[in-house]
Amino acid sequence: MEQSVQFANIIMHSGDMIQVNEFFTLKESKGKAVLYWHRGEPISHENTPTILMQALQIALPEIHIYPSTTDINNVLYSFKSYIINYFLVENGTYNIIQDYTINIDTDRLAILKDVHAKIIMHHKKLNNKEQNDYIDFWNVAFNKYLNACSCGSVESGIESLISCLETLIVNSTTEVTYRTCLFGSIAYTADTTKRKETFKFLKEMYNIRSKVIHGDIESLKKTINKNNLFDEYMKLKVIVSNILMKLYNKDKKEYIASIEKSLFECPPTT
Repeated sequence: MEQSVQFANIIMHSGDMIQVNEFFTLKESKGKAVLYWHRGEPISHENTPTILMQALQIALPEIHIYPSTTDINNVLYSFKSYIINYFLVENGTYNIIQDYTINIDTDRLAILKDVHAKIIMHHKKLNNKEQNDYIDFWNVAFNKYLNACSCGSVESGIESLISCLETLIVNSTTEVTYRTCLFGSIAYTADTTKRKETFKFLKEMYNIRSKVIHGDIESLKKTINKNNLFDEYMKLKVIVSNILMKLYNKDKKEYIASIEKSLFECPPTT
């Protein structure tokens, strides 16, 4: 049995065909990517569409994964979701995230395959009865990231992404905001200028997150009633997905200790 869905925001060159594995293939149709699921028997982690969709969410963080098909009974169609800015209304309608596109090439395919393989391994470990304590910090962060990709509202998406970042790189209950922004900027990039920019950006996103969880609605309206909020949500998703995969199969305490060590070993000021 074969099912397919189109991704209008994943761009492919004419005639391109990309095989993710023996069960999933991306083919070009009118410049867009069509995903074909060659369902095999028995059902395995390798041929489960849920796991592939999760890999797409992480490997292509610059876009909102939005499958479309005329067949509502299609299993792949069930992964369709919206991200809406309910605080921004244009011409009587809510602002919906949909204008972001990405070209998928051999480099991006390599990333997708790597992410897909790691998520398959993650699910296999979760299903291993001998390792039922495998639900660790990474699994919690992983689920928070996926929730941010399908939660319905952009402010809730930002809240989930910041919470995901906290889970990944903070192990203290003090100065959580500062630690998340500082450690997040260091984990994301080695470039000093980009670290400063990332630190400032994460603080801005933290401000939105705080307004959401504390119910500061009037202040929240002023903050997120703007056209570029989706840009900021996407930028945050790129940062968090990058750090999420860097921490895959890593010891959280050791990773945080390495960041702290680098800070303490920096040259003295004069």
